[in-house]
Amino acid sequence: MDKTKLQAQGILEPGNGAYRTFSPTVAVVAAVILAMFCAFVEYEAGVHTAAQVSQYYKWLIDVEVMIFVGFGFLMTFLRRYGFGAVGYNFFCSCLVMLEGVLIIGAVQQVLGKGHSMITLELPLVIDATFCAGSAMIAYGAVLGKTTPTQLVWLMIGLVPFYALNQHICFKTLAALDMGGSITIHAFGAYYGLAASMILSNGRQAFGAYTSSNIKNSATYISNIFSMIGTLFLWMYWPSFNGALASIAEHAEGELDAATTLLVPQQYYCIVNTLFSLLGSCVSTFMMSAWLNDGKFDMMHVQNATLAGGWVVGCVMGWYEIIQIFMPGPVC
Repeated sequence: MDKTKLQAQGILEPGNGAYRTFSPTVAVVAAVILAMFCAFVEYEAGVHTAAQVSQYYKWLIDVEVMIFVGFGFLMTFLRRYGFGAVGYNFFCSCLVMLEGVLIIGAVQQVLGKGHSMITLELPLVIDATFCAGSAMIAYGAVLGKTTPTQLVWLMIGLVPFYALNQHICFKTLAALDMGGSITIHAFGAYYGLAASMILSNGRQAFGAYTSSNIKNSATYISNIFSMIGTLFLWMYWPSFNGALASIAEHAEGELDAATTLLVPQQYYCIVNTLFSLLGSCVSTFMMSAWLNDGKFDMMHVQNATLAGGWVVGCVMGWYEIIQIFMPGPVC
């Protein structure tokens, strides 16, 4: 196969310039992020730190397990991109979280509240981790199609649009999206699809990304590793949906009337997400066997069993219990 056809299929020669630019690019980006942290970010006041750790840290850890382990291993299903799935997931999530603290913090605190500095609060860190989750959803659409340098710029470009989309949904439209179905999952999917369309342009003629390409397939071992990611995502999704619905602590343990309304909110987030996931798992296995002559398709199991987690994210009331079996078959 000639060089033109190899390049059209995304197969780059060793030492290609697209790879040599990675380290200088990351060095410049890291320097800019460091300078902005030094100039615009300050720690939370000491009086609030203990309460934040008690209230939010356990949720932060659960969400990070989803991002770094769940999404990382879920995308190892392709036979040739296991290292890239886990490794780039690790790198890109860290990069997006750093930028997310700056951009999301600026939108929420500086523009939204008129603060002069960005306060490093744990809820903000959780929000930046959500942004990394959205970025990993987008990464799944371009898996195996990008160079490391392209991936850096793709992740950097996502964060401002994520923050803007979040601001419009929550502040302008006052949308109910406790689990991020709109601002995290849908946004990441559409951003990834748009990036994939641009990156894939001109390569389809050579069959680079069709089912006939040997790289666009899974093996027995890669599917097992992908199932590890599915299980971690499945187990920790209730924490993902309920992380920022926790009760705000007040001085001397007193709760005002507005805060009292949050008590059932977090309960509904956790319980409804759990039962929606249980239902989607059962119904996915049922539909997979039905559609495949009694055999199970691992692609269905790896993805549709998780549908209950994101579909429940923007509907957090007691009536959510009536649709626990719907997401799996639909996906």
